[in-house]
Amino acid sequence: MDLCEGLPRLPIRLLFSAYACDPHRGSEPGVGWEFLKAALSVCEHVDVLTRQKNVQLIREALSDEQLVRCRLIGFDLGLGAKQWKKRLPLGTQAYYAAWQIRARSVVRRLHEQNRFDLAHHVTFATDYQPVVARALKGVPFVWGPVGV
Repeated sequence: MDLCEGLPRLPIRLLFSAYACDPHRGSEPGVGWEFLKAALSVCEHVDVLTRQKNVQLIREALSDEQLVRCRLIGFDLGLGAKQWKKRLPLGTQAYYAAWQIRARSVVRRLHEQNRFDLAHHVTFATDYQPVVARALKGVPFVWGPVGV
């Protein structure tokens, strides 16, 4: 049962930052997917910033009605960064931190094109990592779910 079924959508544009978002996986990618579905049920428009590898999977899983209200933005670091991500100890955490920092310019450009009313940082949310959604000055910000 969808708890938001029948409720009117909020007339807001949401920046949804989900580094991990995959409709076919559990754990962190599953959290990103479930939160995205919830965001689309309550927001008029959602811009999703995620890894490039997730874009097509999300596009195929969303309904036509959802796709009209959802812009998918795939962003990754260069090939060299992807290689050290797999080879270094804590490579995934280092790649993630660099991804958050480098994505700031993408998010600022998106905000200039279509002003966001709200930003939500969803996956890999921890107290000690940078958060791209905070790059938007004056835009209310939701952080979480949060782990430690």
